[in-house]
Order: sequence, then structure tokens, then C-alpha cells
Amino acid sequence: KPSTDWLKKSIPLKCFDDRGFLRVNDHLQIEECKNVYAMGDCISHASKGIKLAYTAELQAHVVTSNVKLSCKSLPLLKYPEGAVGSSQVPSIYCISLGKYDASLGFNSLVVNGFLAAIFKWLIEWTKMLANREYPVGVIFWKVGDGMASFLARTLFKTPAL
Repeated sequence: KPSTDWLKKSIPLKCFDDRGFLRVNDHLQIEECKNVYAMGDCISHASKGIKLAYTAELQAHVVTSNVKLSCKSLPLLKYPEGAVGSSQVPSIYCISLGKYDASLGFNSLVVNGFLAAIFKWLIEWTKMLANREYPVGVIFWKVGDGMASFLARTLFKTPAL
């Protein structure tokens, strides 16, 4: 169950589903509150995506773009198409299982052990650099996100939910 009870004082109850998730449209706007956006683990979206950090980050990109677009009265991006160029989001995760062990998943591909731990470190390091707007981090994630979208449409296809 999402931690959305605190929102029920400021958002109409019809904006919540029966499990407490916020209902959002394809632009990630809260139903009945078109100027309010939501993303991450607290939303209920038609895509039925798995609640992962990767999907929350993609949603954040769509929400920030849509806030900017709405200020200019331009058409809004749809989720997930506006983030990955496809109607399905790849399932990507990397879980640390200790200093030298991890599990890395990309749709049907799963890598466990030391190699996954190295990828986990690389992901964290480059993400921090990208957040600080260092060119190496920004470029790494622009290329990485593009490759993930490409691989999810071709070699490691995203399974339909």
C-alpha cells in the first residue's frame, strides 16, 4: 500500500483507487487535477508497470517535461512513449547483495555475482556525476538510456504485462 494518506486532505478522494494509489492519466496528471502530476510508487497508471527506481526516473523525466510544456501551452508527452519511445517500459534493476555481489536484471537477462556488482558501482558513480551535470555522467546516461530503449525493442524484448 502506498503512503498517500497525507494527500487525502488536499486532493479529492476520487483521485485515489481502492488501494490508495493516485490515479493518473497518460500524461501522469492526477485524474481530476490536471495541474498536478504524480510519479513513482504512489501512482496507478494504465501501463501497469513494475514499481522500480528505473520506472520512477522515467516518469520523472516525463513529468518535468510536461510541466515545462504545459507552461508553454504545448502538447504533453505520454508515458511511457515520451520516455522510452515505446508503449512498454523495460524491467531494469540492479540490487546490491554485498560489497562484491549483486543481481542485475534487464527484462529476461539476469546477471548475478561480481560482474553485476561492478555494474552497480558504475551505475551509482555515473548517476551521481550526471546529477552534478558532469559531462561524463550526462553522456553516459544519454547513451545508456538510448541503448536500453533500443535493446528493449530488439534483442531483449520487453514482455507484455
